[in-house]
Amino acid sequence: MTEHGAAHALLEAIATRDFEATCAALDASAQMRALLPSEFRVVTDAEQVASQFRGWFGDAEPFTVVGKNVEQIGDKVAVRYRFRLTRPNETETQIEQHLFCVTADDAVEHIDLVCSGFRAVAAVARQAHDFDAGTLGCTDGLAVEFRKRIKEIAIGDLLRIQTVDPSAKEDLPSLARLMGHTVQSIEAAGTGGLTITVERGK
Repeated sequence: MTEHGAAHALLEAIATRDFEATCAALDASAQMRALLPSEFRVVTDAEQVASQFRGWFGDAEPFTVVGKNVEQIGDKVAVRYRFRLTRPNETETQIEQHLFCVTADDAVEHIDLVCSGFRAVAAVARQAHDFDAGTLGCTDGLAVEFRKRIKEIAIGDLLRIQTVDPSAKEDLPSLARLMGHTVQSIEAAGTGGLTITVERGK
């Protein structure tokens, strides 16, 4: 196994929520001491340690890895990660954990864990911007104008495109997704046209 292989294996298993692999990265008699916001917890043996991670992250949806890292600190290997997630019946949260690991024989034997707790993600107000494309279609300027308009708004903001071109229903959402944006809705307008709402992604 490569340098810090056991710690890397543990990190990847937790980040992908593969709890069988989490258990496999641990020594059978592994111990974890966890400093949590509400308590200090000691867990022994690989299955029980893996079960802790399953309890924290297993049912979350969506689940996004914001960042992760492994590095040597003195005689221990530091594993750090931050996740953004929504657990059942809860609002969206972020959590960061630092694991200081002792490894031997290609397995993690001991973990000292410090946890931030599940911190609520503040809602960010999104601004909606209207773009009346008129009769423009993707073959005569709508695609070019869409690219220009979406770049002018902030990431996370919405662009509402009104168009009477029927081909835009298929062409514009495909272009938006190809550019990395999210199509929020495609609605028929009272004038016989369409309103396509796109969230800027990057």
